[in-house]
Amino acid sequence: MKSNIFRQIIRDYFIFNKTERRGFSVFGILIIIVAILHFLTDRIDFIKPADFSEAKQLLSEIEKLNQLEKSYRQFTLFTFDPNTITAHELDSIDLPRQVKNNVIRYRERGGQFRSASDFRKIYGMNDSIFERIEPYLSFAERQTYQIQTKQTENQAEPFFFNPNTASDEDLNRLGLNNFQRRNLLSYRSSGGTFKSGADLLKVYGIDEKLFQQLEPWIVIPESPYEEKRENMENLLSIDINQADSLKLLLLPGIGPVFSGRIVRFRQMLGGFYSVDQLKEVNGMTDERFVKLEPFLFVGTNELKIIRVNFAEWNELRTHPYISNDQAKMIIKLRSDKGPFASLDDLLENGVFDQANFKKVKPYLTCQ
Repeated sequence: MKSNIFRQIIRDYFIFNKTERRGFSVFGILIIIVAILHFLTDRIDFIKPADFSEAKQLLSEIEKLNQLEKSYRQFTLFTFDPNTITAHELDSIDLPRQVKNNVIRYRERGGQFRSASDFRKIYGMNDSIFERIEPYLSFAERQTYQIQTKQTENQAEPFFFNPNTASDEDLNRLGLNNFQRRNLLSYRSSGGTFKSGADLLKVYGIDEKLFQQLEPWIVIPESPYEEKRENMENLLSIDINQADSLKLLLLPGIGPVFSGRIVRFRQMLGGFYSVDQLKEVNGMTDERFVKLEPFLFVGTNELKIIRVNFAEWNELRTHPYISNDQAKMIIKLRSDKGPFASLDDLLENGVFDQANFKKVKPYLTCQ
């Protein structure tokens, strides 16, 4: 009897149904997982947050070193000659780095500082910097521009010369260095002229000392730019297709600017076929043309001809007598109807009116 009661108790407390057994199984698995995790956490070194304290300390030390270096290296101002100061000496002067570099580059290219105003022109220099540095500038006497012959190191025997016409070889014989010769020829090519010997001082690189050596030998004919009726009959006739800008300056009332305009217009046209075309030069007035006409002629009539059956749009539209629209029409007609058989086709198809066609016709060909 007691045995049956005991079995009943065992069945009631230790025998589980299928659902209960699943629950105990899951619970047991969870306990095992928790135990494993607990075991592993004691042995794994997890990544700790980054510590920047060392980097900050290093940066702080670098900053202190920079400050210390600045305290030892003092930029000062002292009297110096910008033509002779070394790069190392210049580096210790209280000037912006850009200005120091530009001073060295300028000297390396052959430049010379003749005065404080020349130093002011250095790129990067401003008024405040220049006012601070000007009292410390010094320009010592230097034998920089000694006139020499090619054959010897002795002073050359200069010769009479006209700075408006002297060649590069002449200037070299007179003792001008490459830098001075290049600047003088560039001044002339840009339309500059020397009306007196003192105008040589306008050339960058020619100083007072060199000018004093050259002045006794400078010969400049009486200026041809003034209108003097008594000398008109002595002027030769000028071929406007051959004359350069210097030759055109011989004409009454023509200066460097206007002579340059005439040459440029001639180049754009491809040559003049009539003196009357000068009336189209910018700034030409009837009064001026009347004064010029007696001294001008068209001697060579070798015009630059445009082949309308082959010319591209860019070649056509750059001619002064052909507009952009007219150039497009020529290209379109040629593409639609084929090559032009005669220049009159341009007139018949409305590309030009009668007046414009008469002007442009000498510059065109169908061949």
